[in-house]
Amino acid sequence: NIANTSYEADYVIGRGAKADRVHVIGVGVDTAQFNLESQAEAKARFGLDDGPVVGFIGQIAGHKGAGTLVEAMPRVWQSHPRAQLLMAGGRAGYYLTVERMVEKLDPAQRARVHLRPDFPLEEKGSLYAAIDVLAYPSGYESFGIAYLEAWVAGKPVIGCTRGAVPTVIRDGVDGLLVNYEDPVSLALAIDLLLRSPQMRADFGTAGREKVLARYTWPQVARKFRQVYEQAVNR
Repeated sequence: NIANTSYEADYVIGRGAKADRVHVIGVGVDTAQFNLESQAEAKARFGLDDGPVVGFIGQIAGHKGAGTLVEAMPRVWQSHPRAQLLMAGGRAGYYLTVERMVEKLDPAQRARVHLRPDFPLEEKGSLYAAIDVLAYPSGYESFGIAYLEAWVAGKPVIGCTRGAVPTVIRDGVDGLLVNYEDPVSLALAIDLLLRSPQMRADFGTAGREKVLARYTWPQVARKFRQVYEQAVNR
């Protein structure tokens, strides 16, 4: 058995799998598509001003925490009125709900929200370059590749204390963990990171070092090959 995280490994072992036959490998990220342009260039590409950018890059779905993030932003704007929200990803059925939530914001807040559904893959690196924080409060992740992508771009992340995510994000080291479907705790985490440039830099650097050490595709492929070779030798 190959598991993405120790959370998954514990799950299958708890259901009868032999511990010595379960291998935690994880997923990989293509580092070549990131860090190709400056934040200023990326912001200009997407029509963003020089205010801080909170990003959500992934499937725009309810279980991914998209609605929770929109709910959190009015609290963020109380302390950071120039903050912008950039939401980019697959247009799931929940996307219409997000659109309606954004429409209900007051005009000044609504103007600070940028939606980019179904973006072309070649824009991904630019999207991560544009943001200051990835807020991806998903409740259902077997890993959470968005966190790896943000880290490669040197950006801090916010995830939830649910499922496999706490085994990916080291709270207080390369990101922050908040309660699922809790816009208040999410807003507090965003506020903390926007107030702390050094914390953002430290978390982003720690995350990038972790990805380069463990989660590039050549490294992941090598680990898969080792597991397969062990199985064949047995």
